[in-house]
Amino acid sequence: MPRQLPDPIYHFSSDSSSYKKTIVEEVRTSEAIPVSSLNDLIKMIAEISHANNLYELYYRGQDSDYKENGKSSILPSIFRGLSDGIDEYQERHDRMTRYQQLMLRRSGGKGSFKGSNEIQQNAAVRIAYLQHYCGFEFPTFNIDENNYDKDLITTPVLDLTTSLNVGISFAFTKYCEDSKEFYFSRKGFLFVLGIPRLEKSIRPFRKERMIITQLKSVCSPYAFRPFFQEGIGASEYPIPRRNINIDNLEHYDFSKRLIAKFELTRGERSGFDRILIPVEYLHPNEDSFKHYLRILRMDAMN
Repeated sequence: MPRQLPDPIYHFSSDSSSYKKTIVEEVRTSEAIPVSSLNDLIKMIAEISHANNLYELYYRGQDSDYKENGKSSILPSIFRGLSDGIDEYQERHDRMTRYQQLMLRRSGGKGSFKGSNEIQQNAAVRIAYLQHYCGFEFPTFNIDENNYDKDLITTPVLDLTTSLNVGISFAFTKYCEDSKEFYFSRKGFLFVLGIPRLEKSIRPFRKERMIITQLKSVCSPYAFRPFFQEGIGASEYPIPRRNINIDNLEHYDFSKRLIAKFELTRGERSGFDRILIPVEYLHPNEDSFKHYLRILRMDAMN
């Protein structure tokens, strides 16, 4: 399980103009701090960064503050909504494994390309690719709506970013099912996690029980998305296997690394619009790796 941040940490409270000493559980159970000004957010982030200087701050933008038992929950996709328990988890894990095998087959020998060595050598890279691309891309590949959940690939990797701008952009990004288009909403949530400082592109932190992959350093140059998103993949270390105990998903919850959470509101004078990154850059169409994954899916269907 990802190890919880050691207490105390330093965090803003919703009724305070300065950070205070607190514990992670208090941050998880508290309401997100409302922010309607980019300048105010940057000031608070700067204070938090200075006060928690043992850690790098990583960001995650979401449309909501999802909670379990009254506490914020930030689970990797493979652990979310397991209504059928271990059977559903194993089905998801098998699907992820099958696509890893296809990646190995398609990136070796005559199919090699720049960046394929990393795919061949490291499961963390393969899984990070699948997580970073497949959650958003595969719904656009003519997936049968009656088998939507079965066609998606979920993984034990959580998408994070080192970029505050990217985190804010994802916080406001929504997907319209009717028009099949992304748009920027008025509200969103930004989560700030404390992670040990990276010394390598792929770093297992045994004491912290997690592995961090800096995607732009290990991905193929044909994969544009990780560069635009300044993406980071975070997972439990070692990477969860097929046979695990899922009775307590708290073990895999990255909200145990939570330092702060903000509820953001866009307005005419909020300043957020100045730094929002258009969806066509966060999810560029001219991305050769997206087409590579389309080929993998065709293989999987045969």
